[in-house]
Amino acid sequence: MPIIFQLSEFKKAPRGPYAFDFWVHPVLISSVLGLFAVELRPDIGEPDLQMVNEAERLVSFMQAHPDKLLDKVYEHYRGFDAHSGWLASCDVPENLNKDELLPYLVVRDIVVIRDEDMQALSSCFYISPQWDTEHGIYLELHGIKLEYCEF
Repeated sequence: MPIIFQLSEFKKAPRGPYAFDFWVHPVLISSVLGLFAVELRPDIGEPDLQMVNEAERLVSFMQAHPDKLLDKVYEHYRGFDAHSGWLASCDVPENLNKDELLPYLVVRDIVVIRDEDMQALSSCFYISPQWDTEHGIYLELHGIKLEYCEF
């Protein structure tokens, strides 16, 4: 059963070094890749119900199709697996199976952004793997298909 978020449950996070404000839900969402934080990032103002609904859409997908997210992260890892020197430099073993990736995933977020014109939403799954912390993995949901994207 998908989690139903309440807008009032999202709390503004301390800005720290970030150039933007963001709100985080206090409950982490369990998945085959570990726990995901849910972030709402309006360019201006505060989050709204449309942003919450978009976050719920991604959570529902993740719960209904757990292997699709895992497959994309594994595909990303396999692209680096051909460069064993790189993986070794990141303290990541070669030839891992899908179910062995979890300890090498540093950050897992579901992110929803509303542009400053308050017209468009963009959203993604963001995963920062130990083998690619500089760039990370950004996955957009199109229907029931996940695609790599620039975010």
